[in-house]
Amino acid sequence: MIVVALVEGVLAYFLFRVYTSRSRLPDEINDSSVLIPYIEKRIKEQDVKLADVLVKLEIVETMMNRRSFQRSQLTQSLISNEDLGERIAKKEDALHDLRENRPSSEKMVLEALTKNDLTAVDVMNMLGCTREHAARLMKSLFVQGFVVRDDKKRPFVYSITEEGRKSLDHA
Repeated sequence: MIVVALVEGVLAYFLFRVYTSRSRLPDEINDSSVLIPYIEKRIKEQDVKLADVLVKLEIVETMMNRRSFQRSQLTQSLISNEDLGERIAKKEDALHDLRENRPSSEKMVLEALTKNDLTAVDVMNMLGCTREHAARLMKSLFVQGFVVRDDKKRPFVYSITEEGRKSLDHA
């Protein structure tokens, strides 16, 4: 009895699936002579979609291969320590030459102060630096005794001292 009920249930399910699948087809396809061309058309549409997916997959694989190639090149360039060391040494030499040939900010300010008195704003405009940097530079020169400042005026007006003139002569 249980077996009969089970068979009836499976049969009912199968018939239901067949009926619903037939009802999903367009009305003109219920005829079996039209069914085969319809199925062939659907298969071709699915083939086109599958081809599109394969093309996209190939593009993704190409991009991943390119990135792994770039990573390997980067790794190889980082591994060659001798080449990296040489490049660093060249850049350090160039930076050292630049620093030696360029007058220091302190020296430039002291030379300008031999001509006339300056404020931190004047120094800022002359060096092309920030106001804060110019103020710190002038305070440093003041603390070292190379300049004196007139505390009565705002902004402070700085002038060079004999100590500042001597430091220019030794530089």
